[in-house]
Amino acid sequence: MVDRILNVNSDIFDSQTGSYLGKAEFKLPPNAEQALLNYINYNVIPQSLMLLDVEIYEPSDSYAALPPFTPRQRTSVMYGVAQDHDSKAKMPFEMHIKYETLTRGNLSSSVYHADSVQLSKLQPVGITWEQSK
Repeated sequence: MVDRILNVNSDIFDSQTGSYLGKAEFKLPPNAEQALLNYINYNVIPQSLMLLDVEIYEPSDSYAALPPFTPRQRTSVMYGVAQDHDSKAKMPFEMHIKYETLTRGNLSSSVYHADSVQLSKLQPVGITWEQSK
């Protein structure tokens, strides 16, 4: 059983076209981390996830920021490190997931930043654990 999720980022794709949009770094608030832990540990699919301080880096040439409160279908490969509760071993993973995204706000002037982004209608495709070498 894992009890922490560390170092999360993702590759983002447009679900309609399959086009690569960019990489994203973000913070998981405690309730979002718990929702992902429940998925990993118990296969309970989260109803939604709120990501904070989302930064898009290495954007594609076709990347365009979404206006707030404009839903879009996305697919992501989320990369992270889960920590085992007992041994504290760090276990890298990648999770493939489809969802609807909604940018909640952006108080900065950067098109590559969002204060918060809500993911809803989550459809996990699978999770892969990196094998120790």
